[in-house]
Amino acid sequence: LGLAISSLLEIKKIRVGNMLPGLLVAPLIVWVLSLL
Repeated sequence: LGLAISSLLEIKKIRVGNMLPGLLVAPLIVWVLSLL
Protein backbone atom coordinates (compact mmCIF):
# COMPACT_ATOMS: atom_id res chain seq x y z
CA LEU A 1 0.00 0.00 0.00
CA GLY A 2 2.74 2.46 0.94
CA LEU A 3 4.52 1.96 -2.38
CA ALA A 4 1.31 2.41 -4.38
CA ILE A 5 0.49 5.65 -2.57
CA SER A 6 4.01 7.04 -3.00
CA SER A 7 3.99 6.19 -6.72
CA LEU A 8 0.61 7.93 -7.11
CA LEU A 9 2.06 11.01 -5.40
CA GLU A 10 5.00 10.97 -7.80
CA ILE A 11 2.62 10.83 -10.78
CA LYS A 12 0.68 13.79 -9.35
CA LYS A 13 3.91 15.75 -8.89
CA ILE A 14 4.85 15.11 -12.53
CA ARG A 15 1.39 16.16 -13.70
CA VAL A 16 1.51 19.38 -11.68
CA GLY A 17 5.02 20.02 -13.02
CA ASN A 18 3.72 19.63 -16.56
CA MET A 19 0.63 21.79 -15.92
CA LEU A 20 2.46 24.78 -14.42
CA PRO A 21 4.42 25.66 -17.59
CA GLY A 22 1.22 25.14 -19.58
CA LEU A 23 -0.64 27.60 -17.36
CA LEU A 24 2.12 30.16 -17.99
CA VAL A 25 2.42 29.50 -21.73
CA ALA A 26 -1.31 29.43 -22.58
CA PRO A 27 -1.95 33.14 -21.80
CA LEU A 28 1.19 34.06 -23.77
CA ILE A 29 -0.09 32.13 -26.80
CA VAL A 30 -3.51 33.80 -26.53
CA TRP A 31 -1.84 37.22 -26.23
CA VAL A 32 0.37 36.63 -29.28
CA LEU A 33 -2.62 35.41 -31.31
CA SER A 34 -4.60 38.50 -30.30
CA LEU A 35 -1.76 40.69 -31.60
CA LEU A 36 -1.98 39.00 -35.02
